Amino acid sequence: MFRKKGFWRPAGIVAFSVLLVLSTVACSSGVPQADYDAVKQQLTTEQKKATDLQQQLTAATQQTGASAQQVKALQDQVAKLETQAKAFKGALVAAVEAKPVVKPPPTPGPSPTPRPIPAAEYTPLAFYVDTTTGNPTEFNIGSTKSCLKTGNFKRGMRVVFRATITDTSTGKVLQGADVTKAVVKLPDGKELPMKWGPHGSTEVIWIWTTGWTIPPDYPLGAVKYTVEATTKDGKSATFKEIAPDGTNSALTVIE
Repeated sequence: MFRKKGFWRPAGIVAFSVLLVLSTVACSSGVPQADYDAVKQQLTTEQKKATDLQQQLTAATQQTGASAQQVKALQDQVAKLETQAKAFKGALVAAVEAKPVVKPPPTPGPSPTPRPIPAAEYTPLAFYVDTTTGNPTEFNIGSTKSCLKTGNFKRGMRVVFRATITDTSTGKVLQGADVTKAVVKLPDGKELPMKWGPHGSTEVIWIWTTGWTIPPDYPLGAVKYTVEATTKDGKSATFKEIAPDGTNSALTVIE
């Protein structure tokens, strides 16, 4: 990289010396023409060298200027980052020095007194029970579709009772080998034995089932039936369905 001050010093000395020689030659009448022409040619050569050096200096100066712009841009970015860092540091210090708001722990209230559960609410067996339509009966009365879940039946229709029985202590769904007795008991005391087996035509499930054909003269209204079960290990329980109207059965005989 060239510097203007250092460059022009040797170039000026060369030019000044050549001019001095030429002046001396020009003022002297005894210098041969050949010597004069040689010195003039040397001056031309030195001037060309000076011109070449000046061009190199100009190119170098332009390169230096471009680098200076890049350095200036980088310096501006560094200054910006330093400003952001100072601002972040100030916010961080303020956050650290700020006193946190500590809420006092909630005052514990009195421990709730457990409600004693009556023995009548405990049951060793849990039931799921529903009623579906069956096939047409000897009275030629039936639903347009069997296995339709409903609670409303006409006299002469076939009611299918379905149930699952679960041991509440183990969560096991009881099957035929686990139960000694499973019956649907009607209000008149009649018992309908339930059997464990597959049920359904399109989607077969294993469940407890039994059927009842409603007599033609059976009274209209709710049929307050129950489901009773006893297991081989001596557990027993009774199911009573609660209808939306508050009665203990959702099975209703209608016109």
